[in-house]
Amino acid sequence: MGGGKFRARSLQHKLDHPESNIVDKLCCFCETKDGTLWLGSNGYGLYQRLVDEKTGKETFQVLTTDDGLANNTVHGIVEDAKGRLWITTANGLSVYDPLARTFINYSEKNGLLCQRFYWNSAVKGTDGTIYLGSMNGLIELVDENKDAIYPVHLTFTRLLVDNQVVTAGNSDVVDADISQAEVIRLHESNKSFGIEFSALTYAGEATGHYSYRLKGFEDEWIQLKPGEHAVRYTSLKPGNYTFEVKYGTEISEDDEEQTISVRIHVAPYFWKSWWFTLLVIAALIVFVVWFYRYKEKEWKRQEAEKLLIPIRKVLEEADEPQQLQSRIQNILDNHEKLKQSYHKSVEADKQEVLRTTKPFMDRAMEIMEQHYTNSEFGVTEFAEAIGMSKPLLSKRLNAEAGVSTGQFIRNYRLTIAKRLLMENVSNRNITEIAYKVGFNDPKYFTRCFTREYGCSPSAYMED
Repeated sequence: MGGGKFRARSLQHKLDHPESNIVDKLCCFCETKDGTLWLGSNGYGLYQRLVDEKTGKETFQVLTTDDGLANNTVHGIVEDAKGRLWITTANGLSVYDPLARTFINYSEKNGLLCQRFYWNSAVKGTDGTIYLGSMNGLIELVDENKDAIYPVHLTFTRLLVDNQVVTAGNSDVVDADISQAEVIRLHESNKSFGIEFSALTYAGEATGHYSYRLKGFEDEWIQLKPGEHAVRYTSLKPGNYTFEVKYGTEISEDDEEQTISVRIHVAPYFWKSWWFTLLVIAALIVFVVWFYRYKEKEWKRQEAEKLLIPIRKVLEEADEPQQLQSRIQNILDNHEKLKQSYHKSVEADKQEVLRTTKPFMDRAMEIMEQHYTNSEFGVTEFAEAIGMSKPLLSKRLNAEAGVSTGQFIRNYRLTIAKRLLMENVSNRNITEIAYKVGFNDPKYFTRCFTREYGCSPSAYMED
């Protein structure tokens, strides 16, 4: 072979944290069809080399047993025809799907010849056959054995409320076994609940992965780590939810994910229920009517007493009946004129206030129009702009709009975002719209928008 020159770099320390000064030893590498470089570490997991398309900056991301890798000592890496990585380790075989970001692990329990592999023990032949060198012999992967894919029977297996196991016989939380229950009835006083589930497959749960979500609380699917098959929630707010679990594998493209669900109803304390609220409102109306009538009677009595004082004085001083009648009539006439003058003055003052003062909600809307794009504009800034204390502002907004100050600000921004998504004349993406309406976290914007309108921003834009 002819001599040649090439450039080389020495990377001695842990690739994802070089500042740690941890000396890392790389045992193997694989460059996939898309140009991504994968490197196996002797104890620190699987590295993926990432290059920023704009700046060309190089970074490394590491995947370990916390992410689902069978073992952090990687002995070999090879890519199959579907773009998946077959990774031999010091204790087990892992198959990683870079698109789904999921691992499937195999051991001797799954029929693997041996779960301990030699260094550089993964290679692919010219015909696509993958060879893996284990301590007990050579493993040849010719094709997938679809007949060995066992059926999945996904089901709920156990329910815990406040860390106590709940069954249909010992509680009214469920009226049937959790595997068959349609509704879980909780109360706001319950501090936590947990639910366990299983795929009930002879292939073993290591060949698949679970994902879950609690609709009404979170809309995005959350994938569990390998080996985990339980979820726990704490202090759920009153309302109706649907808990969903799905299980799938990456072994075969024909394999479909199974999904199961159960409805969850969280009852509020009685003073938060709708009937108690109506009862309080009715009692308040009765009290206001009674108080108004009482004050009206009190005012009439005081007016009558004020009127009787001069009449008594006239009766005491008058000598002739005709003169007495005339003076009493004058007193009554003057009293009536005084009442009419008072009512005219009050009405004139009301009209003047209406002419010179803007309605509260108009002022609130004008302030939001000026500041909704500013992500730093919050409750404190709103109160200063409108010239009120925060408690008084919250009380006025609750009376006028039925929401707190924070909710009012958030709802205004979401309304603007909804209009921008519907029109989208500037062809903005969701992140740009989130920043435009004052959200500095696009993920938080997505959660707020979904909770308010029942669908994600992307789904709303497509509709």
